[in-house]
Amino acid sequence: MFDGLDADVVCTLRLRAWVIPSWHIAHPDMLQLERMFSERLYPGPRDVFATTVMRENLLANGRLTNKLRRDDGHVVVRVAPGGARFHVAVTDTRDESDRVLLATAQQAA
Repeated sequence: MFDGLDADVVCTLRLRAWVIPSWHIAHPDMLQLERMFSERLYPGPRDVFATTVMRENLLANGRLTNKLRRDDGHVVVRVAPGGARFHVAVTDTRDESDRVLLATAQQAA
């Protein structure tokens, strides 16, 4: 079985913000979520966003899905010229308004 997010990948990337394009009941998987949130793999804060986590997944994996910054919405990542800073906004997918549900402060990349 292919595992595109094994511990070595997480340690190498050391992302400050993870975006999960979820569209299936199994997305996100517990093992991958555990790795994204694991401070054993790399220290420091990190935000994890998902696009559309199904209710069943939220219930079954609540120990980790409760840590998601957002579990539904369009995730927009804006990177400053030069790539030194970024911020994330999540907009509402329930209608065409694209109302901002969450916006992070600018962060160092």
